[in-house]
Amino acid sequence: MLRSVEVLAVRGFRAKETAIAALLAERERQDKKWGEQNHDPITWSAILSEECGEFAEAALHAKFGGHAAGGLRDEAIHCAAVALQIVECLDRNSSANPEMTERRHP
Repeated sequence: MLRSVEVLAVRGFRAKETAIAALLAERERQDKKWGEQNHDPITWSAILSEECGEFAEAALHAKFGGHAAGGLRDEAIHCAAVALQIVECLDRNSSANPEMTERRHP
């Protein structure tokens, strides 16, 4: 059975639209599972790093063999969804915590 994202690709949608559809579907799944998340930047960094680590594992397994070899696209979507979630959190909380979005230079 084709997933909805795969159906979009089959129907001739371009890669960008297919990827964005998968990203938004993953964001919906995350919201249903965890609810709205409002972490501090360090916690977000840890969450995103964990997802990027899973992407790296899938990439290594795709190149050299391993159980995660088929998950490269899914892990890339997870990384993008967490990054989007970080932006959403920063936008929601920027007026309450301006230090979360200020750029500081040494």
